[in-house]
Amino acid sequence: MTVPSFDSQTAILRWTAQTKLRLQWERMHNVRAEEASYELVYRMIGSEHERTPEVLDAHTGKLYENK
Repeated sequence: MTVPSFDSQTAILRWTAQTKLRLQWERMHNVRAEEASYELVYRMIGSEHERTPEVLDAHTGKLYENK
């Protein structure tokens, strides 16, 4: 069994250090409603390329963003 280089608390700290929040309007689809509504949300994005963060490498701590 492979053991990670750091624990989950350290992973949370590394993850948040490499991300930021963007305030934006998000279109919400409701199958029961005829029209889609918009909600104001915070979206987590990677601070380097501003893409949605996907995973954090359990050995290096590198954040991989959705392309």
